Amino acid sequence: MSVDKSPDLWSVGNKQKIQWLETSSDKFIYFIIAIFVVALVHLVLIQLESGLPVAVLYGPLACCAYLSLQKKPAFTIFFVLNIIFFALLSLIYLCLKTPWAMLNLKRDYLDYYYLFYFLAMIISMAGHSIFPLITLTKKEKVARDEMFLMNFFYFSIFISILIVFILIRQFVFPKILNGFDVNLLINLLLFMGWLMIGNFIRTHIRDGGLNLKLHETVTPVDFFGHETGEKNVYFEKVNAVLSNADLFCDPEFSLAVLADETGIPRFQLTNVLKVFYDKNFYQLLAELRIQHAKVKLEADLDLKIEILSYECGFKSKSAFNKYFKEIVGVTPKEYRSSVKQNV
Repeated sequence: MSVDKSPDLWSVGNKQKIQWLETSSDKFIYFIIAIFVVALVHLVLIQLESGLPVAVLYGPLACCAYLSLQKKPAFTIFFVLNIIFFALLSLIYLCLKTPWAMLNLKRDYLDYYYLFYFLAMIISMAGHSIFPLITLTKKEKVARDEMFLMNFFYFSIFISILIVFILIRQFVFPKILNGFDVNLLINLLLFMGWLMIGNFIRTHIRDGGLNLKLHETVTPVDFFGHETGEKNVYFEKVNAVLSNADLFCDPEFSLAVLADETGIPRFQLTNVLKVFYDKNFYQLLAELRIQHAKVKLEADLDLKIEILSYECGFKSKSAFNKYFKEIVGVTPKEYRSSVKQNV
């Protein structure tokens, strides 16, 4: 019975993944930059009292950013349909604002447009946020990009709720909070969101996350017994630290500690791990610890599982058993039994 599920980083499929992964961070940040530009245009249009429906673009662009992180095609048919919808809605608004329409059509038509625009904004922002948010919240550990998207999705849902409140106040209970400018609050929140996105982009670029040119020396190198090849300078630093079991088996070992030990900025370090291992930090750390646990277990078949779990950096036996089963395919006790049978 085979119990080793160590990844073959030299497979053809994985080499192809590396070429995609090394640009996945750029794809993600380009969508975030697009959201930043849309938010800026939205703020300008508000000051100009223009009703062009740019807000319906937030949801599709955020969803594309999410898909790029999940290594899935971002430009789906749904994205194309959203762009077509935006174009049609913009055309309707521009037609309603022509001099002829302003003179010959009732004001009600423009009011209906704004009502439809607000409803479309709610559906777009909330609809594109709910599924990714549910998926991300189910993850045990999330990367920095994913955490930013989670906050953005929460923010989008909150804005959608405020817009629902505006519609209820406008058409159902006009006397609710009379004198309180809800529109000003939304504009202020929009400006704060724009600043938040801008700060994230600035941090991303500062930490070297944009245009990370690792492909010049790309040859995946690992420490699970495979042949080695030309090493990237970033990988050499990471490999030197992760080859030290005393470090990665420390329960307090974290991405911040790895960044300090290697001298690589945390955000750039995340990209390095994705490129060379197709894993995030916590997945790689769990695999390292489990591989180390296998070695210790093979060396001492009488070692208690609970002691082994703590020696390998796990804070609980249950967490150790869970990761061992996921990575090796069997429980620690079953693995020990299989080793005893082969002795």
